[in-house]
Amino acid sequence: MSAGTAWANPWTLEEGHGQAIVTTAAYFSDFGYKGGGGRTSSDFYRKVGVEPFVEYGLADAYTLGAKASIQTVTVQRTGGGTGQSDGVSDLELWARSRLWRDDRQVWSFQFWTGLPTGDSHLASASLGHDRLSMEPRILYGQSIPSADNALGTPLLLTAEAAYRTQTTSLSDEIRLDFGSGIGLTDDVSIYLQNFSIIGLHNNGVGGFTYDLHKIQPSIVFTAFPKTTLQLGANYEYAGRNTGAGESVFISIWYNF
Repeated sequence: MSAGTAWANPWTLEEGHGQAIVTTAAYFSDFGYKGGGGRTSSDFYRKVGVEPFVEYGLADAYTLGAKASIQTVTVQRTGGGTGQSDGVSDLELWARSRLWRDDRQVWSFQFWTGLPTGDSHLASASLGHDRLSMEPRILYGQSIPSADNALGTPLLLTAEAAYRTQTTSLSDEIRLDFGSGIGLTDDVSIYLQNFSIIGLHNNGVGGFTYDLHKIQPSIVFTAFPKTTLQLGANYEYAGRNTGAGESVFISIWYNF
């Protein structure tokens, strides 16, 4: 298991090297989280999409990245009627700079922006967002060799914290991500990640805020020398003012 895998975001890529990832995912939800956090039934929501992703090492300590989303969104309303939207959802761009590292640990800073290529006001089904989002992020990663832990297998740990601002009535958000990985063999690893969004209630009267927490297990295995496959799922186990769903995905990584 290498700290240079696509999942290990705190690490930067070597100069002149890159990785391309194509993820196909399906998300389903017919429940939501109320303002007080309890679950309630809601419209059936389905999103199927493909997300191309690329990162490139501009220099050993600087990595640039981009991701797009191409989606089909279907909504079956509890009161009757079905809506569907297709197209490009959102475009994300980022730059990551390594602040410090040693043989096992790394600290990085990343600036991310989300561009409003989608439309959240379609009558049939919302596709993407109509807002510009910006986010500074601090990332930490640690790689632990098999000889230095009780499990006798290589471990990977990550922690990330971000502050996201948006140009609409949505409140600002704190984003906290944590992950751990275990190398079962030289070619197979398993990962467990948790992603949290915490709305800050700083958007004034009439503004919208929400919380969302989801967990994501996955397995990653090397298919060919430069190609890796990832199979996984995630479950939105807690939240407020948002959907409560689950998804499955497959990703193909190619290192160049």
